[in-house]
Amino acid sequence: MGKTYKNKFIVFLFYFQLFYTFTSCGFPQISKEFQEFTFLMEIMKDRNEGSSGNQEDSPVDTALPTFSLTYDGNGNDSGTVPIDSNLYNASQTVTVLSNTGSLAISGAPFAEWNTASDGSGTSYRPGDTFTIGASNIILYARYLEWNKLFPLFDVAQVNCFDIDSTEPCPVPGFPLQDPDFSHARTIAQSFVDNGDETITDNRTGLLWRKCPLSTSGPSCAAGITDNYVFADAQTICSATFGAGWRIPTIREYATLISYPSTLPPYTNSTFFPSLGGGSFYSSTNDVAAYYFITFSQPSISSNTIFTSPRKVICVSGTSQPESLSFTDLGDGRVRDNHTNLQWQKCHSGRNNDATCTDEASADSIDWQNALQYCDTLTWAGFSDWRLPNQNELLSLVDFNIAGTVKFDTTLFNSTSTSNDRMWSSNVSRIAGVANPMWVNASFGILNPGNATTGMYVARCVRGPL
Repeated sequence: MGKTYKNKFIVFLFYFQLFYTFTSCGFPQISKEFQEFTFLMEIMKDRNEGSSGNQEDSPVDTALPTFSLTYDGNGNDSGTVPIDSNLYNASQTVTVLSNTGSLAISGAPFAEWNTASDGSGTSYRPGDTFTIGASNIILYARYLEWNKLFPLFDVAQVNCFDIDSTEPCPVPGFPLQDPDFSHARTIAQSFVDNGDETITDNRTGLLWRKCPLSTSGPSCAAGITDNYVFADAQTICSATFGAGWRIPTIREYATLISYPSTLPPYTNSTFFPSLGGGSFYSSTNDVAAYYFITFSQPSISSNTIFTSPRKVICVSGTSQPESLSFTDLGDGRVRDNHTNLQWQKCHSGRNNDATCTDEASADSIDWQNALQYCDTLTWAGFSDWRLPNQNELLSLVDFNIAGTVKFDTTLFNSTSTSNDRMWSSNVSRIAGVANPMWVNASFGILNPGNATTGMYVARCVRGPL
């Protein structure tokens, strides 16, 4: 007899006994019978609760198949993995453990757990919960190799815009700007002022000088900023501060861009109070041209004149190589294997097919239409597409490639002349006018555009997953 029928039968017996007591023994007997029934129901309750629920609510039923959750250090060279000694039944809820053993690899700190060793599976942060299936689970440690996680770096934009003014988010008609969207894997800016005119970036592990070279003080007001030609800039940091100090790569510089207010310079002025005005050399170059950054716009640009005078800010720490890894999913999507961002293979004005064939509408559109295009796109069974932010777009650029094609036009193979010129969901404000940021991925440049007259493509993104 099933448990449900047993319970109903017991209840029936109680009411039968209660009725019999009423008719034969009188009202005073009810109290005794009710006490017996209450005791019996408590036993039934305990039995029922012991046969369902998750690991947090009830013990595992060893009569059923059980499964384990194992943590793997995934090549760690320091620290130890946490141990989950529990066994679980299928469909039980488990809580992901923290990095209690301080796992790290080559100095890179722990970032998250993933069901695949290469990060292509499902990611979990400590404290997340999930339902275990009918198999053993291994969660692999993933480490903050920031060059691979760069597209997850938040730029701290706090304002939304219409064509020419700051507006509370969300703005009708201008959907899913960068401040409108966040996800659990966003890596927020995090700096520490060390009190000795150096700043530690907790995201990258880099140690920055607080002030441009030849200035100093809490607000970098002491001294006058010197300018250098490219060749001198490459050695001036180590000559001034000692071995290990150097000028940054252009991607390292890009991690300092943020939009905490509507006014330039576009960086965190609490920690870097004097990056406005002028431009800064990077070490990134391909012999024919070099890259520099301007925080007052902001912009990332290249130039072939190596004798132009520019400022220098110094950094210390291991320079991470460019590391891009994409897979064509065969259905109009391209996956970033490091972050699980999914990109639209084609772009506005093109069919989402293998060769991005032309359609009737224009390839290049204004910023508002770019926002709306991604917001309303339904493709490959998904409708959660959005216009990417500038860091996501810059993650499509491989600065290691010499020349003017630093963008994979084999994967993103539209024949449009605008294929590499893409709107972002970030906005700077220059002279009181909203200037949405756009990226030329072939040249590797970032610039503010004009919200009404600027015309670039919308290449949408979803995730990370």
